[in-house]
Amino acid sequence: MTNIVILCHDRYRLTVQCLESIRRNTDPAAYTLTLVDDESTDFRVRNFLDNQALYNPKNTTVVRVIGSRHCLGALKNLGVRHSEMMFGRGEWLCVLDNDVCVFPGWLEPMQWAVRDPNCPTVVGGVRHPYHKPNGVTTGGTHSQFEWTDAVAGYCHFMTWKCWELFGPYVTDAGGIGQSEDFAFCREVVKCGDGVVGYVTPPIMAHCGITNSKGELISGHELIERVPGVLYL
Repeated sequence: MTNIVILCHDRYRLTVQCLESIRRNTDPAAYTLTLVDDESTDFRVRNFLDNQALYNPKNTTVVRVIGSRHCLGALKNLGVRHSEMMFGRGEWLCVLDNDVCVFPGWLEPMQWAVRDPNCPTVVGGVRHPYHKPNGVTTGGTHSQFEWTDAVAGYCHFMTWKCWELFGPYVTDAGGIGQSEDFAFCREVVKCGDGVVGYVTPPIMAHCGITNSKGELISGHELIERVPGVLYL
């Protein structure tokens, strides 16, 4: 079982695309879903998230945040705590943003990559835009894992043991390349036994290329776009 936590802030069509891709491409018995609504002002988003919780109340919950100031580290920490409180701990933890679109079979390669409980591992969909790969491993179902220093925070996949060792996300990170996602990965790499990587070929697409306020992020032009995906 994977505890999936998703941050959602407006961007209605991207939010719909993200959640629909998960619903269609993931075994419903294989995950729980915690949706963190970060002060969405678009009533369509709020209604859609409520409908998701009603669609499968056994594995979906919504937590709404007021006055968050869009602090991504704090929002992710809140989502993880709420997921654990509502559903308990599965075998894995996956933290996503609402501007990704997952492909069929997306969870399996990441589960394969973090299979060793004694090796703290964080796997993502795409590397952090400011860091280059430094090694490749072949494994799983025709997938490769490119190891690097950091993976972008719109997908962090790990075991709960890894979260115990290196969580929660910092809430005071700032500056280019110093966000909460990089800070988390940096701690994993610093421990000496940890590894950080992403899956190729891609298991998801990053469609928004913006921060939680909908603003274009620095370095967005460096993130590879995947052909054949509907970018809304």
